[in-house]
Amino acid sequence: MLNNVVFNNNSASNGFGRGSAEDGEGRGGAIFICTPNEGDSECSAVINDCGNNTFSGNTATTGENDTFGTLNSVSCEPTLVTLTDFQVNSGSNGIELSWRTATEFDNEGFNVWRRVSGGFWEKVNDSLIPAQGDNSSYYFVFVDSEASQNFEYRIEDIDQFGNSTFHYPEGTAPLITLKSPADGAVFSPSTVPVFKWEATGYEGFRFQYAYPGSGIESLPWSPLMDFEPAADSWASFAQQLEGETVFWRIKGKLGENEENYSDVWQLIVEE
Repeated sequence: MLNNVVFNNNSASNGFGRGSAEDGEGRGGAIFICTPNEGDSECSAVINDCGNNTFSGNTATTGENDTFGTLNSVSCEPTLVTLTDFQVNSGSNGIELSWRTATEFDNEGFNVWRRVSGGFWEKVNDSLIPAQGDNSSYYFVFVDSEASQNFEYRIEDIDQFGNSTFHYPEGTAPLITLKSPADGAVFSPSTVPVFKWEATGYEGFRFQYAYPGSGIESLPWSPLMDFEPAADSWASFAQQLEGETVFWRIKGKLGENEENYSDVWQLIVEE
């Protein structure tokens, strides 16, 4: 709810890419112009966003008429879904897909896709399989009229913003193994992390990250299996996120329309 508030300049600061990072990296804020009600000396804003999270304390007191203040960034979880297991089995009841999630930030649900090896993917389910939240198990069974063919399967998660990520059964896509920094490592603005991973069979990689108040941010494709932010970019980025957790992963490109993802690790920015 906004009372007598006009947004004037929504802006986001840069991320920590080598150059200009894609997809609007940064943590957004806003400047608001607030006109107090008659007889009042100040006014304030209360915002509901990111799944009805509420933040307030945005009060402006300077000036005689319109007053100016800085709207604090809302803190909400990044958009990430991680799986701990995904299996495809054939039984008397048909084809059974089962998977289990570890985290489901902002997840709306899942789609199931199949294809003949090397062919085009087609969606199997008629409607979205609803999300159940963190640490949930899912089962999807269907009778495949073309079961004699050798199909490949994958699942797609869809978040509340329409973004999606594909997941493949264990053993069907080459692993992308994260090496450093260790999951849960702590860094200060003056200590630059060096991100490293190992994989074979990929044409290129994208470093992706997210933090409270952001979506998933992506750097450009690269054939390298390491990434070290520039010291000044990292310092600026980390100073904005002191005490926060940064989630990161690697997206790999297998072919024209094939992608895969590493696990998601966390990095904590020291206060």
